[in-house]
Amino acid sequence: MFPYAIEKDSNKIVSPFEVKNGKQCNCVCFQCKQNMIAINNPENKQKPHFRHDVDSNCNVNFETYIHWVTKEIFKKIDILYIPEIDIEKVKIKIESNLAPIFNENKSPKKLREIIIDELVQKVGGFNKIQIQNISIEENFKTSEGDIRVDIVLRFKNKNNETRILFIEPYFSSQINHVKLAKIKKLNVSTISINLIDFIAKKSHLFDLKELRAFIVNDIKSKNWVYYNLDKLLSVKKIETIKKKLFDNNESVIKHKSIMKDIKQLYDDINIIETQIKELYVDLSKLKNEVRVKYEEIDKIHY
Repeated sequence: MFPYAIEKDSNKIVSPFEVKNGKQCNCVCFQCKQNMIAINNPENKQKPHFRHDVDSNCNVNFETYIHWVTKEIFKKIDILYIPEIDIEKVKIKIESNLAPIFNENKSPKKLREIIIDELVQKVGGFNKIQIQNISIEENFKTSEGDIRVDIVLRFKNKNNETRILFIEPYFSSQINHVKLAKIKKLNVSTISINLIDFIAKKSHLFDLKELRAFIVNDIKSKNWVYYNLDKLLSVKKIETIKKKLFDNNESVIKHKSIMKDIKQLYDDINIIETQIKELYVDLSKLKNEVRVKYEEIDKIHY
């Protein structure tokens, strides 16, 4: 049971309400291209839908079907609302990428936090993209093997730079680790769209307009699978970070040198103070001897 099929003459997606009943609907299956039967007689107990003829050998399942409909919808949309980036996850990833530089410079924890916070302060400031171009099932080559991406969006960011975004809708099977490894090799930001909740609410015989609105507007169904950090960790920014760490090291070295000098001065002061105390003791002894001598003189009778 499918809520939509392809009308032969127009090649458009149509519902059972838009065509004649039965085999006269003039519709075919999107997968096998065999004739479909429209079930739309008001006297039927079943909800209007399409089905294959009884002698059909098509093995298309509902997940394949919902993927196809979703991709067809994407061909006709020009905006998409996307979730904001999870800043904490981005911070963890940045820290992992910068760990070798931090460790090499023995950077203190506080300085690492300051640098990472500066990098992510502009992340997640948008949740709508204006789509310029969409391609469906585009193939890419990676060192891990070829990959076919369901939906590839190209759009302009706030700086008028062209960006690419992969979209992977799913109904029962999410992106597996093999495909994710290939996405990471391509280093392209990727969002998955969970269609399960929509079907659970609307049933298998859903309305196409409702699905379109769900795909475009629903934020909770979308999840960042991978995020490209190239913009945050460009070569220029890495060099700036290295310079900041180098300058910090120079300051630390200078600080240590000054502290060493101060400690030496304190040590010298302690030595002098000790010597002064010893001199006071000697002086006190001399004074005492002088006093005794004076007393002896006083005892002499002339």
